[in-house]
Amino acid sequence: ANQEYYFYKCITKRVCCICGKTGADIDHFDKALGRRKRKEVDHSEYTFAALCRIHHTEKHKIGVINFKNKYQIKGIKLNQETIKKLRIGG
Repeated sequence: ANQEYYFYKCITKRVCCICGKTGADIDHFDKALGRRKRKEVDHSEYTFAALCRIHHTEKHKIGVINFKNKYQIKGIKLNQETIKKLRIGG
């Protein structure tokens, strides 16, 4: 539960959960949106992680499974209220 709280705080503060860099992206962590439009998606079905540009790019380069194994991180689900507050998808 502590780990989940850490990931949650990183997302709400937009701090990279790996290196601590501020201004992080909020990434749809376990599965990408693909071609679906952000406004048409139920974001509460997704998991999220806060990643700086460097780690976000690395995740896409090596793939989510390798990335998870390398850094021992996981995406967390967010409720509708948090999603709205963070302006995800809108």
